[in-house]
Amino acid sequence: MDPVTTPKQNRCEMMKKGISMLGQGNVDDAIRHVSDASKHFHSPTVGVNDEEVCYLPGLVFLYGLTLLTNDHAALHRRIPANLKSSFSKALSYSTLQLRDYFESIPENIMRQFYDECPVTRQQTWAHKLYIALWTTFNFKKTSSLSNTSCEPLWLELSTYCQNHIGSSVEAQFLASSSLAFIGLCYMAGTDLDRDFNRAVSLLQSAADARNAMAENGLGFCYYYGYGVPTSKHQGLSHYRRAAESGNAKALFNLGACYTNGNGVEKDMNQAAMFFRKAADAGNSSAMFQLSLCYDKGHGVEKDINHALSLLRMAADSGDSSAMFLLAARYSQGTGGVDQDSSQAVSLYKMAAAIGNARAMRSLGVRYHNGKGVPKDITRAVSLYRRAASCGDTLAMFNLGVCFEHGDGVERDMKQAVPLFMKASEDGIPNAMFALARCYLNGHGVQKDIRTAASYYKWASNKGYNYDTLAGFLKKKPDRV
Repeated sequence: MDPVTTPKQNRCEMMKKGISMLGQGNVDDAIRHVSDASKHFHSPTVGVNDEEVCYLPGLVFLYGLTLLTNDHAALHRRIPANLKSSFSKALSYSTLQLRDYFESIPENIMRQFYDECPVTRQQTWAHKLYIALWTTFNFKKTSSLSNTSCEPLWLELSTYCQNHIGSSVEAQFLASSSLAFIGLCYMAGTDLDRDFNRAVSLLQSAADARNAMAENGLGFCYYYGYGVPTSKHQGLSHYRRAAESGNAKALFNLGACYTNGNGVEKDMNQAAMFFRKAADAGNSSAMFQLSLCYDKGHGVEKDINHALSLLRMAADSGDSSAMFLLAARYSQGTGGVDQDSSQAVSLYKMAAAIGNARAMRSLGVRYHNGKGVPKDITRAVSLYRRAASCGDTLAMFNLGVCFEHGDGVERDMKQAVPLFMKASEDGIPNAMFALARCYLNGHGVQKDIRTAASYYKWASNKGYNYDTLAGFLKKKPDRV
């Protein structure tokens, strides 16, 4: 799908000029040309309109310009006033949104762009970056692409930056960032087939050039033992080196280490300090964690109002956990907000759209009960399935209840029992109670009074609220 409002040739020409100027270091002209081209595109996956600059997050502002200058404040002063909001939004875009952007570009458009600069010496580093990003984010959808076709593009980009960019500091940073990016892709396994050994090798090469993004990635590998022997000490050392360079993710990771006391002595004062630094650097997860610190008075003086302000900031910045918690507060009218079902539903939908399993499940319950939304059991089941596939055991239980009673699906106890089993293994008393009834009545399993009584006892010990065996025989499990 390629919606346009100007002829394709003019649009591509503006883009090509902007990218070429960026590669030559002419930032102001690059901004002007790419902005002009961008106004004539609409990308439904990114959620912007024709008044905003939907091409900027994909190429220039999110990656290219920030790598070129490494100074967001200086760039902000050079952006035209009518584009400042788009620039701010671009800087907050996640890798997931960057992937969505590149996946929205049809292959024929990409090939046209590539064919316009077929000779290697005519391609600037920005051309190479654009092609490398598109290839990486689309290789799993295109049978002709593979890891081996992606990695050389990044290695070529790294070499090109070292050899063709005037400033040695600039060149080193761009070159090492290219290695770090492909290393992180191997580590994540989202866009390339996961290969921790290759990831560590590339990240180490970039870290040797003092690249903070790579240092943080290496820290994660050592901390959890991915591709290298587990070493909390080495993991923390890499996190600290990245944090010293101001890497927001590393600052957040250090805050998490001090929160959990894993590899270091638990220290909420230190945790809050690192979360604050990461939040100041724009990390939405840190904003969320810092809001919890202020909400509970952990490492900081308790301040409910500031906690709520940080929670809103985190949600506005794209943190799905913050969206979920804020939605739950609007749903219940707690935590300093008035009850507002429409706000709750809106936030649940936003969080679910970016993969938050708890939000999917909570939204499913609302559709199941018709609370704040039209009752739609089929949609509820779909949301339960999605959340369950993400590992949410409460959603597994809810889906099991649907199969048990035939809500939105055909009644099928052989489907229900395994879901109850998984939820029960996670300690959910409702699921234990459901299994007790299954064994008591021989529904989906062989009838076994003794096993039923065991599940009944376990559910009681977990706090399931009924007192007598008679109550157990009559009670039906509730969705959670």
